[in-house]
Amino acid sequence: MRSEAREQVMGRFRRVLHTSVLGLFLCSCFGLSTLSASPARAAFDVESPAGVPAFKVMVKGADEDLIRRLQTRTVRRLRKAEVGVGEHPVFLYVTLDSLHKIRVDEPAPFSWTLIVAQEVTLVRNGSTGLTQTYIRSTIGHGGRQEVADALELLLDTFLADYRKANPEPGSGS
Repeated sequence: MRSEAREQVMGRFRRVLHTSVLGLFLCSCFGLSTLSASPARAAFDVESPAGVPAFKVMVKGADEDLIRRLQTRTVRRLRKAEVGVGEHPVFLYVTLDSLHKIRVDEPAPFSWTLIVAQEVTLVRNGSTGLTQTYIRSTIGHGGRQEVADALELLLDTFLADYRKANPEPGSGS
């Protein structure tokens, strides 16, 4: 009996240690990629969602049920802030990445990335494609509630940036 209890405790300890180490690894990788990319991405510091009247919202991630609920929540949140949502040529991509399925009772490391992408035309040859004109991201560790809370904070940042660039509702045009 004692050895079973010890194995259970050790198993939990290994899972927590594994998750913690993985979380630290993701944090360090994210920090290094941000630092190494910052000179090339300096333009993101001055870019904003200015002049965009509406977005086509796309929330992506592995857990379809969770993503469906968060997509609905995101659209509601944008509409409440009087930001246009629907079938538009400017995309608001929100992506959840995690190495494990997000559960209520078992925390996991995760990251959210929010990108505004729109079609651009190159002057040199007239070809078109999608480009990112705004990007923000966050990382965290937790269950479904923490994932939803992190998305809310990311949306707060986006909406603050949007309102700063477009002070009046409907002034994105």
